[in-house]
Amino acid sequence: MDFTYATAGPRWTAVTAVPTVALPLQGAATRQVLELQRQIDPWRLFFPSALLLAPVNVLAWLALRHGLVDWPVSVSAAWHGQEMLFGYSFAVIAGYLLQAMAAPLLFLLWLLWLAGRLLWLAPPAGLDPRLALLIGGAFPAALAVLGTRRFLAVKRARNLAFPLIVTALGFAGVGSYATELGLLPPPERSAVVLSVYVVALLIMVMGGRAVSTATVGALRSQGHYVRIPPRPVLEAATALGMLAFMVLDGSGQPQGAGLVSLAIAMIIVLRMRDWHFGGVLHDPEVWPLHLGFLWLATGLALIGLERLAVISLPDSGTLHALAAGGIGTVTLVMVLRVARQRASEPLAATRWLQLLQLIMALAVLLRVGGGWAFPDHHILMLWFSADSQGLDAGRIENISIRVNEQLSIGWYPLIVFVIAIVVIAALQLFLTNTKLGRAFRATSDDQEAASLMGINNRHIYSLAMAIALAIVAVAGVLMAVRTTFDPSQGPFRLIFAFEAVIMGGMGSIWGTLLGGVVLGLAQTLGSQAFGVAWGTLVGHLVFLAVLAFKPSGFFAKTVTA
Repeated sequence: MDFTYATAGPRWTAVTAVPTVALPLQGAATRQVLELQRQIDPWRLFFPSALLLAPVNVLAWLALRHGLVDWPVSVSAAWHGQEMLFGYSFAVIAGYLLQAMAAPLLFLLWLLWLAGRLLWLAPPAGLDPRLALLIGGAFPAALAVLGTRRFLAVKRARNLAFPLIVTALGFAGVGSYATELGLLPPPERSAVVLSVYVVALLIMVMGGRAVSTATVGALRSQGHYVRIPPRPVLEAATALGMLAFMVLDGSGQPQGAGLVSLAIAMIIVLRMRDWHFGGVLHDPEVWPLHLGFLWLATGLALIGLERLAVISLPDSGTLHALAAGGIGTVTLVMVLRVARQRASEPLAATRWLQLLQLIMALAVLLRVGGGWAFPDHHILMLWFSADSQGLDAGRIENISIRVNEQLSIGWYPLIVFVIAIVVIAALQLFLTNTKLGRAFRATSDDQEAASLMGINNRHIYSLAMAIALAIVAVAGVLMAVRTTFDPSQGPFRLIFAFEAVIMGGMGSIWGTLLGGVVLGLAQTLGSQAFGVAWGTLVGHLVFLAVLAFKPSGFFAKTVTA
């Protein structure tokens, strides 16, 4: 008989089944085990959300900035920075800091995060500013409360700075939304920029300790036993310096802010001298952490020189060195590293990780210095950006079947719906009634067991990708007739596809079809009832309602271990 026990650490929860003699668990012990089994690690939800939001936000901002996509709601550079900060960075911080919690509480916290991301879809005059502040500031405030409780529970003297920093993050998030909505007077420096400084401070203090630990581990794996001594004086100097810099920069004193910023950059370089950078180049999870701190020092140095009127980089290049280079690099590496460690997975695909980090470094370098090295880069982007195209299906696009005076069904939408049913039915029959389809399902359930039965997993994955791309090609042709398209359309369609799959239920092919129909009807009816600008928002609200009342979706597949 199996006796199941649970172990819970400060950052992870695992449930392990060990064969042994039957032992009775009663009373409080039984309730504790069951409670641990029902808890979920926040990183499993927030890390993927952050990794999905970052590219979607960047592509959407570029498309909207250069007029590649028509959108009823105007957005600004502040929106882009706000989403990357309070959407991406805060999601990473939540996944890193928070302990395992009950599924309903974690799901509610994630819904607060998602509601803040969807806030920009509403027309500016459509929401009361106080309601918009409540929606946007709810997640930063909740994260501040939970993160502060997390650090206060540890009761270590060297961690006393973290509750203050996390609390400052919460105030920065709420204050930034209040300033953007006109509820608070704007400071001398943008509220979003000041919030970037607070996140950078958290990265410097917490990330500095993580870099030391990761470096020692990487060197010991190569047989080099070293000790990196803690530097509490330099750490305290960094924190106090950042606080002074934020006060000076926020109050409009550029000379003092510039000098302090340069001093902080020098302190970071002094800390990095102990980190043995040359010995960790073999580890794709460690050397990018060093690179991220180098970007932090570079960004602060550039900001200091800019405040002193020595240099001037276009397009906020100095701020992006700190945000995209420092915060972006460190958080991306921490997401990959922490997720792998907490899932107890070995380091895999080292070459691909190395390539990913190099691409990230090149992208940040171009973003920071591109405007200075290529002053006409805006013109180049417009010349080489996408040219929206479409396909002409002829008269069938405009003819319809008249049902009554108020209702008509277009021939082309009807044909698309029939094709969708045929494709889904064919896919369902393939997966359930063919030998290859059963091999697909076996590989999906347990690839190791399938491999032992003689199934070539690589071949199966290749065929699955080929079939998926073929279906995407069919969908792409049908969409090209319905509307114009360009390379930037992907993120917008990806959001709708994600919502359709979740509403239909993970693992259900027919559920995906039903989810898409429900989402499409919600958007159409919302546009007719409240105006075109509200159609997409109504669809998102229906998606949130389905998640709230039926989180598993319409036709979820139950998997029993």
